[in-house]
Amino acid sequence: MATETPSSGRENIVAIKWEDKREVYMLSSKHRPTMTVTNKVDRVSNPVVKSTCIMDYNKHMGGVDTNDQLGNDYSFSRRTLKWWVKLFFYMFNLAVTNAYLIYKKNNNAQHPLDHFNFGNKLGHELIKSHVVA
Repeated sequence: MATETPSSGRENIVAIKWEDKREVYMLSSKHRPTMTVTNKVDRVSNPVVKSTCIMDYNKHMGGVDTNDQLGNDYSFSRRTLKWWVKLFFYMFNLAVTNAYLIYKKNNNAQHPLDHFNFGNKLGHELIKSHVVA
């Protein structure tokens, strides 16, 4: 189920609430509040209708999902009540994941490092100059 309404006073922004397995909220300045029939059918053989914005997101979301998946595999997060500590670890983890994606894209080696070994090597390189022998 989708609820799409242009926000008040802003005809070029669409607010969307989509309910499938869970609620998803979106704002879009690119899309119009239109629905599109998909090539899928529900349990009663009715065609499934989705928001054009949701369909466009699903078509192009690969990069976001890849970053979320890799970021959760080897997260640096720690339990804390301080919001800024959570933010720091989130941003640090995001930076490591983005560095790994850039490494994978630019590395033509026969056996590139996997995400875990890349993080370990990066950590060793970052503390190398501070280790007292």
